Amino acid sequence: MEEQNKLKINKEFFIRQTDGLITQYYEVIKKIGEGASAKVYKVKEKSTGFIRAMKQVEKSKLPDVKYFETEIKILTLLDHPNIVRLFEVFEDQKNFYLIMELCTGGNLS
Repeated sequence: MEEQNKLKINKEFFIRQTDGLITQYYEVIKKIGEGASAKVYKVKEKSTGFIRAMKQVEKSKLPDVKYFETEIKILTLLDHPNIVRLFEVFEDQKNFYLIMELCTGGNLS
């Protein structure tokens, strides 16, 4: 009996690299954190109303942009209840924008 071709579905198939301005898709509600190379905002997706976190990472503050792109690729492969989910990635000349699951409690709100 021959083995049939099976479709393998990976989580990375569902992470979008979206073109266009992030403000076309998301409304910033408020800033909820800031670090050395990134700021984190609470945002609302305009089409669905879903509340998410948006991590804005300045390319100029990254020691290695290619290394960061590899980290994003790894995040697209992960699927575990204790790891924050990445939904979408935007990029412009100055920044990466990671649309992620909003984790509340502790220092985040």
